[in-house]
Amino acid sequence: MPDFKNMVFCKAITVFLCFFLAFYVHTGFPQPLPQVDQQEMEALTGQFNTAKDAYFAEDYATGKNILENLVSALEEKDGLDTMKGEAYLLLGATYEKLGYNLLAMKFYCLAKEKLGDGKSIEGLELRLLKYYTVTCFAPSGIAVYVLIDQYQGAYVAYFAEDYEGAKVILENLVAEVETLRGWDSFKGETYLLLGATYEKLKYKELSINYYCKAKAILGEGKTIRGLVLSKLRWYKVKCAGVAGVAVASRPRRGGGFGKLLGTLIGLAILGGLVWYLFFSPNAPLGPTGDYTSITVRVEVEYKGLNGKGVRKLWINNVEKLNENFSYPQDADANSSCSDATKIENRGPWTYTSSSGQVTLKELWDNWDYFTHKSGGVLNRKVICTSWTVTIDSYEWDKGRDPGTPVVNGLNNLTMDINADCTDLSFWVTRCENEGVLTFSAPAEFGKKSSGVYKFDTYSVVKR
Repeated sequence: MPDFKNMVFCKAITVFLCFFLAFYVHTGFPQPLPQVDQQEMEALTGQFNTAKDAYFAEDYATGKNILENLVSALEEKDGLDTMKGEAYLLLGATYEKLGYNLLAMKFYCLAKEKLGDGKSIEGLELRLLKYYTVTCFAPSGIAVYVLIDQYQGAYVAYFAEDYEGAKVILENLVAEVETLRGWDSFKGETYLLLGATYEKLKYKELSINYYCKAKAILGEGKTIRGLVLSKLRWYKVKCAGVAGVAVASRPRRGGGFGKLLGTLIGLAILGGLVWYLFFSPNAPLGPTGDYTSITVRVEVEYKGLNGKGVRKLWINNVEKLNENFSYPQDADANSSCSDATKIENRGPWTYTSSSGQVTLKELWDNWDYFTHKSGGVLNRKVICTSWTVTIDSYEWDKGRDPGTPVVNGLNNLTMDINADCTDLSFWVTRCENEGVLTFSAPAEFGKKSSGVYKFDTYSVVKR
């Protein structure tokens, strides 16, 4: 047993405890975020004013891109509550104009936390913002934007075909959502997604029940982004009663000439069956139809390490991006895209193609090192692009439904350093690549497909 009366031992214990306490204070408590200097403040203010000008010019897509970058940058800085609140508010209004209602409500609530309820920015009239008036906390005390983040997690799980994961999230979410006031759209979309999830898991009665709850709020035929109602079999069931199950009336039996009537009915059924199997627009035994138009949605996720420059993107020869990028995070000989922490999302852009193809072209111009170390050090810089192409809808003629189109050619977007990049100086590089996406029917008729295709590409340069 230690001798606490021994002065040498006590001194040693005291030194150890002081060292431990100093170490814990340094590492155990959250470190303050970096402060903003005058130059950074001017740059952030300039971004906000540019986004504001874009909003009032009704260029909401541009405003959205700027504000998403601005919000990401502000959240890495200490203080600046007023600027953060104004950015949240303007981003919420922008999302509302673009139809991202849940995101709009989320950022309105974040704005209220920073600015206070009813506080606005010059020129923005809160009374014209449909979703600003929602309450921001559930009766249980949970912030509603936390619930929205849970919904987004379920949404991602559903379209990744993780239906069990989506079910667990949504079943827990429903209990909170049903207590909310002023969030009818959120309730309806949650019910609709849960109904679709139950259908995927073959819980018929539960699926119909939540479809009917969704219809009662959103209206018949209203859906969420990416969810095609025509592909949901149980959504078509008519709603009646609490459970929303349609009750079919039974035909009465015929009278004295029932035998003849039965024969005629049988012939009619047989004729209808032949027509359905061979001649109807979606005849199971008829020829497969040809696509006449395909509507696709393109989204891009960018990230990188130790690089800066200009990034451009064209879709079908129309410029969609022309912006500076900067990735200050250091890279070493073992770095890859999975190490990058700064993530930037762009899009979505929606196109309807009748030619059966979509052309994507990207350019990384004046791609320089963010930090270049001299003295024979092997420097590395990394750029990464993650593409998501979603089939939103399609049309066909001259036969049966060919099925959700398959996207081909994503591998053409691979960036080949040797073939696609050109050195402009010792360490400045220009990389340009183009890929043509085409579409084809599934190899197996009736094959189920999420219609969502992802492809990652990255480029690495060492000096």
